[in-house]
Amino acid sequence: NLATVTYEDAAGNVYSAQSNEAIVTVAQVYSATIGVDVDVSAAPGQTVYLPYVLTNTGNGNDIYDLSAVNGITNGDTIDSASITIYHDLNGSGEPDAGEPVVSSLDLPANVNNFANLVVAVDVPANATDAQTLGITLTATPQSIAANPASIVTDVTAGAGRDALDGTNESLITITGDAVLVTTKNSVHNVAANEITYTVTVRNNGN
Repeated sequence: NLATVTYEDAAGNVYSAQSNEAIVTVAQVYSATIGVDVDVSAAPGQTVYLPYVLTNTGNGNDIYDLSAVNGITNGDTIDSASITIYHDLNGSGEPDAGEPVVSSLDLPANVNNFANLVVAVDVPANATDAQTLGITLTATPQSIAANPASIVTDVTAGAGRDALDGTNESLITITGDAVLVTTKNSVHNVAANEITYTVTVRNNGN
């Protein structure tokens, strides 16, 4: 921003004077959200799909490192031998053919600033009724090294089980009863101006 003033003296001479230049640089604001904690029932031997949404709410690109491990704050009784994070490109709530396994995601700001994630958890085949399996998903912005205030906010009420940002703690409870799993897909037919939704319900229990 540069101000210029032009003036004329009594003799009709025209002059101009300029101010100093003021430069304002817009800084990148780093912020994001992850959530929410998930509570589900599962049968022994079932693969459980835990859905999450990671959103870049800042004003610039950022890269987020992702991890999912056994265990939650209040404890559980069994562990999974296989935990995998998928980028759920179509938002179906479960990994489909061609959807990538991820350990980090580069998310832009504004347009397309979110990613649907699915954490696939294998429940042990020898699990028994009422046992619990806890999974902690952690999202860490790479910008945190240079910007300690850069955080990923847990949008679960009260910041979830651990009351901490950057994590989601989900709990799987083993049951011998029916376990209904619902997934939804949508297909947008632009020419017909029509969206077709398909809802699938499966009983993965006993």
